[in-house]
Amino acid sequence: MAEKFGHQSSYVYADNNPVRFIDYMGMNAWQPNGDGTWTAEKGDGAETLAQDAGISREKAYRIMAEQGYGTYVDKNDGITKSAIDPGEVTDVNSEEIANKKREIANVKSEIISNNKKIERNNFKKDSLKKEGNVKMQQRDAAFNTAKEAFGDGPNQAGSRFFYGILSGKREGQSRKDLRDAKKLEKKNDSLRYVNKKLKEKIQ
Repeated sequence: MAEKFGHQSSYVYADNNPVRFIDYMGMNAWQPNGDGTWTAEKGDGAETLAQDAGISREKAYRIMAEQGYGTYVDKNDGITKSAIDPGEVTDVNSEEIANKKREIANVKSEIISNNKKIERNNFKKDSLKKEGNVKMQQRDAAFNTAKEAFGDGPNQAGSRFFYGILSGKREGQSRKDLRDAKKLEKKNDSLRYVNKKLKEKIQ
């Protein structure tokens, strides 16, 4: 045992941490597999599983019983032990880990989707701003054309009225485009806020 746990003392009592672990038999620690399952070492059982996996004794005994690893009383020392052999694996929280991984994947997928929406909104917003500015320029051009071509004489009132309607229409369209562009920017702000909260959720 000392060869296997060279970083600890040769006695390996309580995994060199008697405050945290109660290992009166000098048992080895369960080996975590990283996927919510644990592999038993010699002398392992529900008691050491509870300590190593950070779960209650009741949960450890229940998990092992549900997975076919019951208990027995050792005839030599009269101590109740778990019926599990070294190398056997017990599943502690693989489902929880899998669910967490799925949750993280879903969150990342939602963030990617929101980023794509932001990109599309930015493209539409820029196009609307450009169109709005062009229409505003057309309004100014129509107004100036009417003024230069027809002057301010009373006989040209009809022509000036026509160009006035045209320039007013262009201005209305321009203002609408700019309002829509602002709405898209607000949507993007909301999407950025949602992404911020989603990132905090999986950190």
